[in-house]
Amino acid sequence: MPLVSFIVPIFNCASYLKQCLDSILAQSINDYEVILVNDGSQDNSGDICDIYVKKDSRFRVVHKKNEGLSAARNDGLELAQGDWITFVDSDDWVEPHFLDVLVANKNVDYIVTSINHQQVGGRCITEKFIEQEYDTIDDSVFVVENLKQVFFTAWSKFFKKKIVNDNQLRFIPGVSPGEDTIFVFQYLNHIHSLYLSDKPCYNWRVA
Repeated sequence: MPLVSFIVPIFNCASYLKQCLDSILAQSINDYEVILVNDGSQDNSGDICDIYVKKDSRFRVVHKKNEGLSAARNDGLELAQGDWITFVDSDDWVEPHFLDVLVANKNVDYIVTSINHQQVGGRCITEKFIEQEYDTIDDSVFVVENLKQVFFTAWSKFFKKKIVNDNQLRFIPGVSPGEDTIFVFQYLNHIHSLYLSDKPCYNWRVA
């Protein structure tokens, strides 16, 4: 089984999709699978997915009717075989050392990386956590310096699949915005430790 499953929900994102998938291929650690969920795209996103599946055996694709982001992520969760799960939105991309953070901190239940806000016009704003490992979730949630908006997004994180599956955690279809926050809070209820990385490994494209 792979170390980690990348779940990439995709809807009409052909302009950015190659950059996203190439960034996963560029990882310095190769022990992963990539689950592409083409959520009824009407552009050529589906064709791009098929190209990557043919190119690399670690890629799988599901072509489905459009049901929204939460349903697409849930479809990915059903297929994931990795010990860990990470979500990457199809218009974002990750740095080559993204998985290095996971490998170095597999002893905890939840891993959160810092991010780069990639804004229109090429401006980049880095949002960094103060690096810290917390042995109890009670301590970590209330550290003011580390309570940032991106703490509650599904992307830029590593979730243990066993915790997700044992507690039947899924995204709630039809809830938007806020679906990420609900999922993260549900996950937090079942963990005992977490690590916040000060390395900006995830690039969030802000429209």
